[in-house]
Amino acid sequence: MIKGVEIHPLRQIPDERGKVMHMLRRDDPWFSEFGEIYFSVVFPGAIKAWHLHTRMTLNYAVPSGRIKLVLYDDRDGSPTRGELQEIFTGEDSYALITVPPGVWNGFKGIGGRFDRRKKLFFAVEMPGEMRFTRLDTGRAVQTATNLKHIPASPRLPELMASCLSDTATAAETAEFRQLWQARVRSILLEHGDDPDVFLVTPV
Repeated sequence: MIKGVEIHPLRQIPDERGKVMHMLRRDDPWFSEFGEIYFSVVFPGAIKAWHLHTRMTLNYAVPSGRIKLVLYDDRDGSPTRGELQEIFTGEDSYALITVPPGVWNGFKGIGGRFDRRKKLFFAVEMPGEMRFTRLDTGRAVQTATNLKHIPASPRLPELMASCLSDTATAAETAEFRQLWQARVRSILLEHGDDPDVFLVTPV
């Protein structure tokens, strides 16, 4: 488990009318301070990632549906730096998941009552990678990424194949983590606003 990540099972109180689902109390031992509360809806199969907060502690709770929460430790000096953690949580495994600052996080919807209502599609034939269309005006933009401007280590494909096939040594796994982390950092932090890397074109 990533250092600082905590999973606290939460109480549900059902009766014939429905149920009460606890989330966080001021007198809980893991309560720190209040910042804000917001709600996020994710459709089955859709992904919301990656997010990083350098000062904020996150508390995830999923009262409806189910998600796969993925965490990645990128903190300098952390004993678990480079580790990836996957957590499945939702109505059937209701819990409060605390994510400390400096840990990348994202999630995928894997169940629930929501659908895409014919507004979100995957595997659509189009020249770009994603397209966003306004419902009120019909105007749209097409997006794509061009990563050829960001060189990657030639070792990455070989190391990734070894890791995925579970044949990598401990040294190869550590090397892959280091190289992958450096590439992700370069893409997101050094080229996040680079128009030659992230292309947005009106359709």
